[in-house]
Amino acid sequence: LKGLIVESGSANNFRRLWSYLKPREREEFLGESPLLNKVKIRAIHIPTCIIHGEYDELLPLEEGMELYQNSGAAEKDLLIIPAAGHNDLMIKGHELYFGKIKEFVQQALKA
Repeated sequence: LKGLIVESGSANNFRRLWSYLKPREREEFLGESPLLNKVKIRAIHIPTCIIHGEYDELLPLEEGMELYQNSGAAEKDLLIIPAAGHNDLMIKGHELYFGKIKEFVQQALKA
C-alpha cells in the first residue's frame, strides 16, 4: 500500500450517534476512544490525501480538517473543494478533484 485517499471522511462518527447513546455509553466515546477515525489515522504513516467539500452537509468540513490534523503521515494533503457538498465533489470540483488524485497517485508510485 503506497498511499491513502480519504474522501468526505469522518473523524468522529459518535457525534451523529450522541443523542441515541445513554449517559454511561457517552462517557466511553468521549476523548480518545480507539474506535474514532481521528485516533486510527494517527497510526497510518503512508502518504495521505484528505478530500472534503467546503459545504458538506453530512460530514462538516471540520471532520476532514480533524482527520488531516490527526494524520500520522509525514506527507499529507488536504484538498477542500469550494462550494461542494458531500456527494458532488467530482462534479463541483472536477479539475481540482481529479488533478489532485492524479498528482497524489503519481507521487505515491514514485516512492
